[in-house]
Amino acid sequence: MATALITGGGGRIAGAAGARLVRDGWKVLLADKDFGAAEAMARHIGAGASAVELDITNEDSVRQIVKSTIARNGPIDALVNAAGGRTGANVGLFTETSPDTWKPIIDLHLRGVLNICQALLPDMFERKRGAIVSLAAVESFRGDPMSAAFSTAKAAIAILTETLVRECQPYGVRVNAIIPGSPEALARSGNTDDSPEIAEAIAFLLSDRAARTTGACIDVSSGWALH
Repeated sequence: MATALITGGGGRIAGAAGARLVRDGWKVLLADKDFGAAEAMARHIGAGASAVELDITNEDSVRQIVKSTIARNGPIDALVNAAGGRTGANVGLFTETSPDTWKPIIDLHLRGVLNICQALLPDMFERKRGAIVSLAAVESFRGDPMSAAFSTAKAAIAILTETLVRECQPYGVRVNAIIPGSPEALARSGNTDDSPEIAEAIAFLLSDRAARTTGACIDVSSGWALH
């Protein structure tokens, strides 16, 4: 049974993705700084899901917990970077925000992804198997004057996805991203919960059906990223 680690494990998207992957036969590890939230989500999903306490912004802790998690549960075949949601979006105009507000946003949405990817990739390389899916954002491509740090971090996720492809390809590791809808896009589409569609995209990208798909950024924003 293949194992997927999903960050932001107590969140809506992680829960939908975890449930979808369990239906496909995956073992799912829901990782979250808030262990109680991850544990509650694992109970909601049921058999096949379990919780892991993990603060992705703490580099040393990430390395230790990834190592102990692999020792306890076996190899991790897939990583879904779903932590953070839209935390830090719409904090205000760049010139009117304090530099103190930038660091936690960058740490969560960018450094956290760098930490967990670097901790997991050596094992994936050694086994010549693995897949990574990260959540970008509409702001990765359009930017938002009220979300400078968030937009910058999410744009970096899109570039990181493309950058890792050549390094990972010789080892059979695929790296892709997904663009969820923004609240504005969801409101206009009349659908306030896009987690089922995102979960389907994640399930596809982690499956053998996407064996030749790497470096892609799949738009699940109803095309809003292009507007």
